[in-house]
Amino acid sequence: MKNLLLAENIGIKLFPVPRPTSDTKFLFESSVSLVACGKILTEGDGTVRSLLSESIGSDPWFTDNSDFFRFQHSGELHSLILKVPPENALLNSSLPQPQDGYFSVRLTSEEKVFTVPPQIYRNFDPVRRTLHCFTRTTASETVYRIASNLSLVFDDSNVLSGWIFYQPLENITDSYLGTKDTDAVDDATYKVFSDYYRIFSDNELETYDDDLEVLVAKLLSEISSERISRIAGPTRRRLMEEALRDLQDYWGPQDA
Repeated sequence: MKNLLLAENIGIKLFPVPRPTSDTKFLFESSVSLVACGKILTEGDGTVRSLLSESIGSDPWFTDNSDFFRFQHSGELHSLILKVPPENALLNSSLPQPQDGYFSVRLTSEEKVFTVPPQIYRNFDPVRRTLHCFTRTTASETVYRIASNLSLVFDDSNVLSGWIFYQPLENITDSYLGTKDTDAVDDATYKVFSDYYRIFSDNELETYDDDLEVLVAKLLSEISSERISRIAGPTRRRLMEEALRDLQDYWGPQDA
């Protein structure tokens, strides 16, 4: 397999495997949404703090503006935690199809501590049912599925330039160890979450001169309690309710 880079001078290799090595989960909150896979989804404590003592790799995203790529000391992938950025964008061309099969990730860099910059843009597509986060707005070179419902995207210089999470709402949970809804997801549910990401974004905030109160008022107006009540699945419904309640508590009209 050819060499790839997570960031400058941080090398990895991808190897074909017969099946995905991990589940993938979508943690949706008002403050930040995360996509996670690896051992953090299966270990009993399931916290970032516990992983730091038993793995090597990028520093936690909340201290050094880095996505969380952690590896076992042998070089095998331990856990990923990927931050969903706040700005919406579209690609100028279509993404290539993923390479056939699944791939495992092995760290080849000599560096034991490094930074993997988070992606800049996001695109939550309710029709294709994908969450695509990326840095370049032109199509990248190669796409590799490295876990259940998760692919890494590399540009024409073989540097990580994005990731794709397939069926995010089918895999939504409230914690790393949380369970997923078993209810089938309908188009109306995807439209509610799509509207959330469309409105609660840096793009919309800029159009309102950084006035979060006005932005949250628009969000609460468009995602009504009636629409929330029709969201398929109790976990999905509760997480949307909690996200909107948090935003209203901090920024919304108090009589809404």
